[in-house]
Amino acid sequence: LDAMTRRAGHLAFAIPLIFLYYPSRKGESRRVTYLDLALAAISLVVFAWVVIERERIMWRLVYVDPLSTVELVFGILAVLLVMEATRRTLGWTLGVIAAVFIVYAFAGPLIPGVLGHKGVTVELLVEHLYLVPEGVFNKVTGVMATYLMVFLTFGTFLRFSGGDLLFRDLTYAAAGKIVGGPAKAAVFGSMLMGSVTGSTIANVVT
Repeated sequence: LDAMTRRAGHLAFAIPLIFLYYPSRKGESRRVTYLDLALAAISLVVFAWVVIERERIMWRLVYVDPLSTVELVFGILAVLLVMEATRRTLGWTLGVIAAVFIVYAFAGPLIPGVLGHKGVTVELLVEHLYLVPEGVFNKVTGVMATYLMVFLTFGTFLRFSGGDLLFRDLTYAAAGKIVGGPAKAAVFGSMLMGSVTGSTIANVVT
């Protein structure tokens, strides 16, 4: 699959789960509300649409072909949904930073000096954030969709199937009672996990 399809498919899977799992406010129960269901459904449609329309999106001329009404509406919704999902999982900070830079994109003509610029239209910004492999579908999303999600799923399966206990007990048995045992056990456990994953990042994540 091409980068856009892989990344959009990942977000179509992950963003609805965030709305179903994380409450809208910290401290609230994890009971799913009608708002959560609506946001999950909208995010599924918005990101799955990129997968469904991938052929046409791949062949369109970027920054030349005009945006359709659907693309404009879905692009705005995609940005808002990602910001809300980020707020639910990580707090306000990243969302506020993103909002500041979006405002800066429009406010460039009003800013004097070296920070000023000619500004962008809504259509151009939405296209850049939603219909090219930058913006929402950037390299960070690509790493998550291509590598981390696979190993997070593997690590979760290993944990709930009891496989992690095998690794832990083996390392304790081999090095737990000798001098520097905890450090040696950590290295031995990392070696065992690395023999399965073959990736340093996957080792740490798992």
